[in-house]
Amino acid sequence: FVIYLATLVPALLVSDLGPVLSITGAIGGCSLAYIGPGLAYLGVHGDAFLAYLGEMTDNKNRKATTTPGDLPVAGDANANMQVSKPPSTPAGPKPWWWLLLLMPLWVKIATKGSQGMNERMTAFEQEHGQLSPSEGGRDQHGEAGEVIPFRKRDAYFSIFFIFFGTIALVAGVLSNVYVQ
Repeated sequence: FVIYLATLVPALLVSDLGPVLSITGAIGGCSLAYIGPGLAYLGVHGDAFLAYLGEMTDNKNRKATTTPGDLPVAGDANANMQVSKPPSTPAGPKPWWWLLLLMPLWVKIATKGSQGMNERMTAFEQEHGQLSPSEGGRDQHGEAGEVIPFRKRDAYFSIFFIFFGTIALVAGVLSNVYVQ
């Protein structure tokens, strides 16, 4: 019903469908070409992006949080240390560029994407079983799957693409509205 109304209202209000199609093209084109891929990259590599931001904002004067009681006892070969997950928001004071570059928004996107990827990977492993190290990440045909690692440069490109796509989307919609 909502889709029906969304298509009926512009058809009733506008005698020429050119502006409707140009606005639709501006929104769809910018979203598919620029905004979507950038959001997907930050979402897929959310944990690595958050860890990278944590390293960038790490306060060098911070004291260690590990106490001698946290370390394994000498001679206990089976003792393990608790490894904590990286925080969703990098801790400590933020640099001057943190708000200027909208880092809280990118952190939120990366956190949401990371949670979604972890849920999907857990469901996939439960359904198909986890690949053993001897299989080396190979698929059912014995071919190695392509894994694209996180790179800082790609994270910067993805943020640039989201910025550029948003600006292009706003400019495209405003130019179509202004011309009409």
